[in-house]
Amino acid sequence: MNDQLTPDERAALRARIVGGARDIKPAGAHRGAWIAGSVAALLVVALAGGVAATTTLSAPPIANTPSPSPTATVAPVPTPTASPTPTPTAPPARIVAQPASRFSFGCADVAPFVASFFGGEVPEIASTIPRLTGNAWLPGPMQDSFEQAGALYCEFGELNGRSAEVSIVPDAEGVVEHHRAVLGDTCSAEFPCELIEGAFLSVVGTSDGEVGRTPEDDALSAVAASQIGDLIRASPPSASRWVPPTGSRALPGECATVLPPERLGPIVGIPDLKSVEDGWGGWSVQAWMLDGYWDAPLCHYYPASATNDLDTESVRVTWLPGGEWAFDAAVTGQPISATGGRTTDAARLSDGPLGGGTVYYADVLVDGNWVRVALPWSMTEDDRPAAVKSIAELLFEGVYG
Repeated sequence: MNDQLTPDERAALRARIVGGARDIKPAGAHRGAWIAGSVAALLVVALAGGVAATTTLSAPPIANTPSPSPTATVAPVPTPTASPTPTPTAPPARIVAQPASRFSFGCADVAPFVASFFGGEVPEIASTIPRLTGNAWLPGPMQDSFEQAGALYCEFGELNGRSAEVSIVPDAEGVVEHHRAVLGDTCSAEFPCELIEGAFLSVVGTSDGEVGRTPEDDALSAVAASQIGDLIRASPPSASRWVPPTGSRALPGECATVLPPERLGPIVGIPDLKSVEDGWGGWSVQAWMLDGYWDAPLCHYYPASATNDLDTESVRVTWLPGGEWAFDAAVTGQPISATGGRTTDAARLSDGPLGGGTVYYADVLVDGNWVRVALPWSMTEDDRPAAVKSIAELLFEGVYG
């Protein structure tokens, strides 16, 4: 074959080749592959949102499955968890504890040591709660102050006859100093002031109710005190188990703070009232129990113009810190409605014998403390309920504001 072509032959051959190429049509699998490639390209462009240049002639000769587009990972939105509602804390249960003796022995064990006041015969136990045997005793807080301390009080005999009284007070540090400060003298053998195992011991008796105490009686007291002292040493007082009412506070140990005289005066109808905290007479373990042991001084209010504190127009106040345990049993008088207190507080108008007559009291329970106000003798029956109400509200205001 002659591969030498003339120019005209080359031109004719070129025209045939170009024309044949234009007549070629894709068919069968090749057509499908193209369509698939074109569609895939268009999908990619559409999904990408951009512009892509594709050449349909460059599609692969086999069908391709489009690659799945990547799925964006979305972090889960945390669902807010509701904070738990705090459970309200209930206030502590109110506890009003009953006091108990701190000694392992009782009045029956003490009785043989005071038998000498009764001619050698062991007397019957008259009372374990102090009775009103004289001016030293006041009914109410002063009487119950012994039991609240876990002290032992034993009273034998008759009120106006032969009698003996034994007081044993645990945790009585300071009593000797207080005795000497008030009386300005030292303790004598007839009136022991020493502490025995931390307890103060007092023995007072009379073998003749008509004569009263004699030097012989003081000697008998000293002997009895020595014997009872041995009993205390053999069985010292136990630890205290009494506690004040739950959540309560003791009143401050100042009469003018507890009941300001300038505000108490108009209530009781005594103008220009003043207060004193000097007790009523000399020293006694009874008065010391309130003043020295419980920091509740004996309060006496009387007119500033009075020549002495025994004026009949006067007001006497005693209180027992934490004495709520004794209030209901000891105070059975008329309930008086007063505002400003709490549900555990109370006010009552009561009465009792004192000094050969009848004295009326405003008995108030405030924040666990028992306050007793002896109203003036001259106050009328109609005025007493209003006075009790006002005294209670004055105390509530001073404690709670």
